[in-house]
Amino acid sequence: MADEPLQLDPSACVSASKLVRNFGMWQERAIARPVFVMRRGQPSLVLTSFDLMRRLCSSYADTNTAAADHRALLLDAMREAVIAVDLAGDIIDTNRAARLGFAIGEAAARGRPLARLLPPAVAQFLLDQGARTRRKAAPEQVDVAIAERHFSVVIAPHPGGLLLIFEDVTLDVAADSLSATIDALDEAIAMAGGVAALRLNLRGYVDPPAPPLAMLTGLAETGSASMRFVTLLDIASRTAASDAIEATLREGKGHRLAARMIRRDRPPVPVRIGLAPLRSRLAIEAITALLVVGGAEDAVGGCGL
Repeated sequence: MADEPLQLDPSACVSASKLVRNFGMWQERAIARPVFVMRRGQPSLVLTSFDLMRRLCSSYADTNTAAADHRALLLDAMREAVIAVDLAGDIIDTNRAARLGFAIGEAAARGRPLARLLPPAVAQFLLDQGARTRRKAAPEQVDVAIAERHFSVVIAPHPGGLLLIFEDVTLDVAADSLSATIDALDEAIAMAGGVAALRLNLRGYVDPPAPPLAMLTGLAETGSASMRFVTLLDIASRTAASDAIEATLREGKGHRLAARMIRRDRPPVPVRIGLAPLRSRLAIEAITALLVVGGAEDAVGGCGL
């Protein structure tokens, strides 16, 4: 296969979920040219042919300056930390992400045992897994924890030893934990009854559907999701609710109001509503709303928290 530059062409990009569903097709494409596996809109992994990988890895033994420079540029362009070790477990090379992530200098790292860079138990575990990958002549992926950080590590054999590719997934682990906490909180709210936590998009629609809200209103989940939130309130409450939603988006701070919520085949019920902006970095992307039945004392109005 002739050498070709790696190009981030849209036709060569695929999400992890689509890759899994159509692995055979993308595998065939990867034989001809590298396929970029996208994560959060950015290239995270590369699926490529064994021939290309072999030639890249074999460059560790290449003394040609141009080849070495090309290899260094390629590795330093990677977001993941890459550490190459020899068969004895000593570090052969590192890329820029590894030197920054593990706070080491290039000269200090080379020739150093992996167990002096990483916790000894972690280093030994990776080397033991690496011995398996060499026997199988196929990469493996493992998860390790170092201090308070979590890494997904791809271990790939190469002629001089092993390549260890570290992807920091600390935020993903934290996000999974937070998601589980939120799911449990949603279930607890549903069990408590008379309470609904929901999300309003920037147009004021319930998105995604909120099962507790559907239970309180007697509407199907899809029905409440296809309407603006204020239409779930009686007419006398809608102006105050709209003003509170707009103020939350405009001011970036929480608001509360008392209102009356309509219900299918039953009279409206007093509710208290709390609104808070949901931020992504610096921008507000949605509103979190908490609706509690009762305690509104039939009053309709709003005030800032």
